Amino acid sequence: MNPKERVLATFEHEPTDKVPIHHVGFSGKIASAILGREAFVGFGIQRWREANALWEGEEAHRTFIEKSIKDAFEVARATEQDILRLQYWRSPEKPTQKIDKFTFLYGDPKVSWRIMKFHPLSEIYEVVEEYPKRKITLKDLKNIVLKMEEQLDYASSFHEVSEERDLIKKFGDKYVVRVHGGFIQVPLNSIWLAAVVSKPDLVARYLDVQLELALRRIRALSKAGAKLIFGGGDMAGNDGPFYSPKAFRELMVPRLRRIADECHKYGMYYLFASDGNLWPIADDLFRRTG
Repeated sequence: MNPKERVLATFEHEPTDKVPIHHVGFSGKIASAILGREAFVGFGIQRWREANALWEGEEAHRTFIEKSIKDAFEVARATEQDILRLQYWRSPEKPTQKIDKFTFLYGDPKVSWRIMKFHPLSEIYEVVEEYPKRKITLKDLKNIVLKMEEQLDYASSFHEVSEERDLIKKFGDKYVVRVHGGFIQVPLNSIWLAAVVSKPDLVARYLDVQLELALRRIRALSKAGAKLIFGGGDMAGNDGPFYSPKAFRELMVPRLRRIADECHKYGMYYLFASDGNLWPIADDLFRRTG
């Protein structure tokens, strides 16, 4: 069996020659240790690398993308992965200013901006300062949702998946190529989590926008030849979900079912991922979402 045959047989409950392997991802440090050289693989570190590439120009950015795909494949091959993860975290926005080796400014320095800094030890690339600092309130959420709904009305019904299509064309005969889609979640801050209780209808509208975008992307990925859709959305910590099982059942389950049904309609499988302890919602997640 080749890797693709092995993976698909597993999802179809058929016998395989061995258990297929897929590690969700590798940090830059571990990937570099595996290859014995610097590997353009990782999470925050890849966003920082892309910021540098964008700052240097179009040719440097093209080289960054090519090297990132090449290194991701070499790490996957070296660790005998059956599912290829060829796309790691990205940050396609060009910085406005390079402050130092690890720090970039984005936005308009006179109007609205943020400063992001890379921490080599942890490989985190994060916002360390921004202007203006505005705390979102419950009153703001309605305007946020209205704006999202208006943008959805004018957005193209076709999702751009040319990179995924090219990767599947290049590697898809032998491997299952991991592609992302079907992400849906309540934002993990106190205002949105409070709205789950006090404004559930508004949260439902927010999730409906995400749902429509997810369905559009799934249809585009199906035409690109995808077989596994890696989606989900973080919603829990070590102590359990950040909102009640009842809220999950009412807000998330029907929409996850729509996403799973759409994947099945096109002969694809939907994989849901979240951090944290999901046992309090396990029955709903595994039995009622498709």
